[in-house]
Amino acid sequence: MIKQFVVLTFSILLISFLGCTANLAKDVVMTAGDTVVVIGVNNISHVEMGKGTKANQEFKPTRGTLVPLLANPENGYIIKKLTAISDESRYGISEVNVFVPNHYYGICNWKQTLAFEGPSGKVIYIGDLNAVVDEGVLSFKITNNIEKARAFINSNYPYLNGRLEYKAPELLGNCSS
Repeated sequence: MIKQFVVLTFSILLISFLGCTANLAKDVVMTAGDTVVVIGVNNISHVEMGKGTKANQEFKPTRGTLVPLLANPENGYIIKKLTAISDESRYGISEVNVFVPNHYYGICNWKQTLAFEGPSGKVIYIGDLNAVVDEGVLSFKITNNIEKARAFINSNYPYLNGRLEYKAPELLGNCSS
């Protein structure tokens, strides 16, 4: 009986986890309070982000706002619908898993937090991320390949066709760096 309960609980948790880490559904319809973020990833297999605020060029995370994004990017892209935020609020990447070395990095294990605004009703591309690990410290090399991202979105997400725009992320200090 206990074994069945454990298996059932594990199965429910696994299904819940996989459901919240999947890319955006192809037939998504956005509402006014949504923003869709598109992130190109090269050597990153998992990204989590949280809400926070920008103060004195630092990212200040808000507790309890973790948003798991994706364990397996689709053709090199993470596409996620988020709740729009404004003013000094930002989404900031709080955890990544880098393929080589295969290691998780939390928010205090890198030089700066990659943060971005979540404007209402917008589909934003914040760039292609390449994780760089130097002496155990993570940093990001960010490139803008909007045309490739736009072609991917236009051919795979009909409701988002023609709406993708570039919104440069900010590199903010973190953990009192």
